[in-house]
Amino acid sequence: AANGYSPAMIALSNLYQAGLGGLEKNVPLAASWVEKAAMAGSVDALYFYGRRLELGDGVPKDEKLAMLWYKRAAQRGQAAAQYRLGSIGDGTKTGPDSNVDAYMWLTLASQRAKDKVRTDAQQAIRALTPNMMPSEVNEATTRARAWRPDPPPFNIKSDPAYDGQGGLNAPPPGDATAGG
Repeated sequence: AANGYSPAMIALSNLYQAGLGGLEKNVPLAASWVEKAAMAGSVDALYFYGRRLELGDGVPKDEKLAMLWYKRAAQRGQAAAQYRLGSIGDGTKTGPDSNVDAYMWLTLASQRAKDKVRTDAQQAIRALTPNMMPSEVNEATTRARAWRPDPPPFNIKSDPAYDGQGGLNAPPPGDATAGG
């Protein structure tokens, strides 16, 4: 963890969170290790830190800042963050535009996630659809099809689980966006 390896940072955070491995429970220190992992390039840590901000878990509660972290993670392809964005939005908009955004993020989460997140995203889509016009559903579906993950920012390392060959963001074979 001290050498910048983000999976070790997340593991150390979990140990501090629970007070395991001979470490004393220290939730603020656990939160700081998650933030360090996010800054080191871990896409999952972007989501984990957003969750901590939303709940006030080891950091001051800040829902607006949590939404920024969720958006960073979602734009990099993190399915749980995509689900959160689709479920709660940014809290600043209501109406058709926010429904289209929510539907798009929920669609992406339902396609990319596994297990509970996928099921929850599918249920949220079913609940949202009656509140939308067919043209809005079509727009959201089109946006979801056109969506591509953001590359890591220039000053952040790539995350092999997302950005590497065979990673979650790797284009499928024969995809025109793959550059070949």
